[in-house]
Amino acid sequence: MPLHYEKTVDFSQRPKNQRIIRETGLDYFDRYKKVFKQVDIYNSDSFESKYNLTIGIHGPKNSQLLNLIPVCKT
Repeated sequence: MPLHYEKTVDFSQRPKNQRIIRETGLDYFDRYKKVFKQVDIYNSDSFESKYNLTIGIHGPKNSQLLNLIPVCKT
């Protein structure tokens, strides 16, 4: 899950010419933690590059894009 911000931005309406309704932030994983017993977060760099599907993902200008993978356990 590519993360642009520290805090998730939810749009009341979809921005023009975009398919998204929110831009996820680090706090987005708190939503998972309310549902699942355990949520482990991994950086995509933890996996071999052949399993890493980040080609073509770009963040806003001058931002550092994190690509984190949540593993949720019940």
